[in-house]
Amino acid sequence: MAARLHHFLLLAALLLLIGGASSAGDVVAAGNGKVRMELYYESLCPDSFEFMVDSLARVFKDGLLDAADLTLVPYGNAKVDAHGAITCQRGPDECLLNTVEACAIDAWPDVNVHFGFINCMEELAMEYKHQEWQSCFQKQGLHPKPVMECYKSEHGHKVRY
Repeated sequence: MAARLHHFLLLAALLLLIGGASSAGDVVAAGNGKVRMELYYESLCPDSFEFMVDSLARVFKDGLLDAADLTLVPYGNAKVDAHGAITCQRGPDECLLNTVEACAIDAWPDVNVHFGFINCMEELAMEYKHQEWQSCFQKQGLHPKPVMECYKSEHGHKVRY
């Protein structure tokens, strides 16, 4: 009983956090009766990776997202200049990881698939090992080709922002 209450409170907190944060995006009912949520985050932001690794991963594990359509948006608080050059808040590594994560979302549209990969990357970021992000392909049993081709191409730039 206590575990169910904990799960309910965690989901309620998640919905309030996402619904109340100005950078979190829209929370509205989707056509399928699920709550539609968009989570904007930064791949190297400590608050973002702690939330994803410590809280959002638990929500996935416990199946609480069955009532929601979640869209992840690795935005990175980037600035785009007049020439289209992108500068990320935490530098080029964050821009690279944002692109890789956007490509993963594009390559594997099922949130249960791309979240596993992204969560792996965020765990590495949390441990200051984000340069090892390619190890997440093997850890998640995913073929790297679609993501690698995407992030190295113009398509990666398009899906990023």
